[in-house]
Amino acid sequence: MTTPKETMPEATPAVDAMPEGEDALHDFHVLGALHKVAEDNHVPMDFQAIQDWGQNLSGRHTKHSEAVKEFSQYIQQMASGLYPTLAPQIQQGIPVKALLDPYRMLAKQTLGQEVEPNFTDPNWNKALTGNIDEKTGRPTPMSLEHWRQELLTNPEFGFHKTEKGQAQQDAVLGELHNLLHTPRKA
Repeated sequence: MTTPKETMPEATPAVDAMPEGEDALHDFHVLGALHKVAEDNHVPMDFQAIQDWGQNLSGRHTKHSEAVKEFSQYIQQMASGLYPTLAPQIQQGIPVKALLDPYRMLAKQTLGQEVEPNFTDPNWNKALTGNIDEKTGRPTPMSLEHWRQELLTNPEFGFHKTEKGQAQQDAVLGELHNLLHTPRKA
């Protein structure tokens, strides 16, 4: 007979590490803004790193907007390194989330709404590096049609296991069955 394990509730960094004092509300808003900038640019950062940035920036900037601007510049550099094929748009201030959204939405339409692409995974990253620029020989993002074909044909994405994929397989098998079992004319 097994007994249930006693578990201690885990600490919630966002609550347990909240700043205290007069500037707590200001600092908390800055941390929220920093987190959103990192999240919108698909740059993975844990809460402690964001809190460290927040403390460092608050020591140098009295205005919320100045702190967020400096952090945004850092995140743009990081995102440009993570997603080099998108670097020119990132450096213009377009968030990675906006640049990846057409690829994400196409994946959801093709594979199901529950799918949430992780573009740091090599399979998903093919959307960003799957074509080669003929002039430079460097990787470039796939066209959306090429990406759709990749989603449909690469077994790693599991289209063949989806309802749509099963329906397509059934249709092909039905056609094949009809071809094999239709009497031939002499």
